[in-house]
Amino acid sequence: MKFFLPVIAVILVFSFSTCEMDFTNNNPVTPDTPTNTGKVTFINLSSYPVIVYRDNFSGPELLNSPLPANFGQITVDVLASEHFGISTFAIEYLSKISGDFDSASGDVYANMIDPEIQLTGTVEVNKTIQIIIPQPDPVKLEIRSAFIKIFNAHNASREIEFNHLGTTFTQAGNGYILIPHGGTGVYKFTNIPAAGRLFQNYRVEVNALSTPAYIEDFLVENGYIYNFIYDGTTVTSEGKQSIAF
Repeated sequence: MKFFLPVIAVILVFSFSTCEMDFTNNNPVTPDTPTNTGKVTFINLSSYPVIVYRDNFSGPELLNSPLPANFGQITVDVLASEHFGISTFAIEYLSKISGDFDSASGDVYANMIDPEIQLTGTVEVNKTIQIIIPQPDPVKLEIRSAFIKIFNAHNASREIEFNHLGTTFTQAGNGYILIPHGGTGVYKFTNIPAAGRLFQNYRVEVNALSTPAYIEDFLVENGYIYNFIYDGTTVTSEGKQSIAF
């Protein structure tokens, strides 16, 4: 038994000297592994705030928030190019819309694209490149969003919310969930196909214990604001209007 004690001591010393410990979580600290990324500096020369996507409009957003207009600039880590050395970046331009919203609705923006603008560059590991975002041709901009506007005319002065199959929506301009009595809620929807999307089982309710008021099925197309009014019992369509800037 005495023979094994020095051996055990040597093993323990070797273990602690070769494995740095993180005493905040009792786990070994492993060194950071190198990542296959480079840096891209986006410079927005347009008069619109923009959203940047990797590869295409279904790809991941690269920025935590829209890049400001008029020389807004940011540098982000991006995976190195794989497709023949070229990376593609899709740009959505944001434009403030008007729609007889109340002052509490905040600023509401529509998403638009110029189908002729496609930005590319070669992203190399540990190197930085610049991508210049140009001013689009206003005539060629295509709207890629639609809005639902709900006016709360509940006669009991109660707040309401808008939801669908357990998902409660936040308003586009102010980020609020509840619409106050006499107020208007504005909701933005994107990724709508060119042929439109049928909205079913959308509803308005005062709270989880109340009886919800379902909106009749309706087709939503890009470029429109769909208007509804809630009277405390039912939700009535007030028609649609084209998005105005």
